[in-house]
Amino acid sequence: MPEPARAAFCLLELILTTTIALTTTPHTLCPRLWAQTASTADWREAIQWLDSDSAADWTAAEDILRQSSASGSLPPEACGTMALFRLRQQAPLEALAQVTGLAQQHTPEQLEPTRALVLRVQLAAALASQQDSLAAQAFKDLVRMIVAAQADPLELQLSAHCLGTVVGMLSSSQAQAPITQRDLEIARQCLLDSKVPKVVATFSQAEAHAYEQTQELERQLVLIAKHGLDSQTAVYQAQEIRLRQEQSELAEQKELTGETLRNAKEMLAQNIRDRRKLEQQIYQLQVQLRQPTPGHPGPKRTPPATPPSRTSIVVDEYELRTEYESISQAGKTVVVPVTRQVRRPLVDINRQRDEIYQSILREYDQASRDYQQYLRTYEQALKSWNEIDRARRDKLTKDKTQAEAQRDALLAESQAIQADKASVAKDMVTARTAQEQERFEWTMLGLALTAAKTQTLASLFRPPHYELLRWSQEKASLQRHTR
Repeated sequence: MPEPARAAFCLLELILTTTIALTTTPHTLCPRLWAQTASTADWREAIQWLDSDSAADWTAAEDILRQSSASGSLPPEACGTMALFRLRQQAPLEALAQVTGLAQQHTPEQLEPTRALVLRVQLAAALASQQDSLAAQAFKDLVRMIVAAQADPLELQLSAHCLGTVVGMLSSSQAQAPITQRDLEIARQCLLDSKVPKVVATFSQAEAHAYEQTQELERQLVLIAKHGLDSQTAVYQAQEIRLRQEQSELAEQKELTGETLRNAKEMLAQNIRDRRKLEQQIYQLQVQLRQPTPGHPGPKRTPPATPPSRTSIVVDEYELRTEYESISQAGKTVVVPVTRQVRRPLVDINRQRDEIYQSILREYDQASRDYQQYLRTYEQALKSWNEIDRARRDKLTKDKTQAEAQRDALLAESQAIQADKASVAKDMVTARTAQEQERFEWTMLGLALTAAKTQTLASLFRPPHYELLRWSQEKASLQRHTR
């Protein structure tokens, strides 16, 4: 950022900070004023601002740490915290001063939780202040600690990130590395062979990221040597103007993308509600299709049974007949009734059989006439019901088909909206990624121009141009150790 713009930005930040401090809670929105006015302070409160990008927050944190140190000696974690804030303010010598002499003030047991932090601070600060021997020693000690796994997992990852960045940063021949290439390669192999998977992954990612930056710085130095300082300075200024324009365009695209995504979200939500209604409607139609149509005449009655043949009609061919006979009883003739079963006359038998048969025929004829009348009525009722049933089912099927078609159309529409949404988001990501890459190259060009003008090319490959420490994770580690 050009100096006039930087000065204007700082002035604006100061005005806003002061204004907010007068109108809001000082502890939450103006930590610096709060720190200056607090009667007592716990040094652990300072940790919360370690990952802040505001210089006012860093100053507030330092004020809290100073107030805490005034009330007594601070633990190693507090000295490490102060050293980290010094590194954030690009004061590496002061950062080294904060961790120097801790071994004389505390026991090894007290120093153990901060041993990895102290080594990271020493490595970063020594590299930034060109204290080569201290940097080389801190680098080796940090490698040994990781190889021995003498720290908790988060500390190991933070240290692996620091070492990976250093290895990638010093890969350039123009870096004038204070650590020998042999030591760098040994460290690389040791960390890649670590038994802790996250150490390997973190180191590899950090090395690749730093190596990419180193390659880009070397490329920019080659372009400066080829085209000259004035030419590349003009390129830098033109890129700055273009980046500002692209930033404005990206902001507009982001706003439009946000509006598009919000509309898509609302449309998808409405689409889902409509599909649910249609699914319920389809279910109800399916239930109605399974239900019988009211008014069915029922199963058809069976026709009357065919009458039996005349000869199959059974009649009684015998009858009981009583006759009086004279018998001798006690020397006297007495007339007594005698009942016998005798065969009926054939004429009587045939007459009775004919009467029964005729009666059966008459009943059958009447039943046949009734059944024919019933059959005509039943067939008419069944025909009418079939027409009603067919019309009802045709309508239900048609409604179901239409509902399914609407549901499928809504589903296709949802898929299209999702595809458009993904495409819009992808375009936004692509535009942002392209601009981030261009801004990265522009930033590297600016650093290379400054180093070329001052003939300090080796300083390009040192902190603070490389991020050896991950502030948010350093904060998390400190907060965990100081609970």
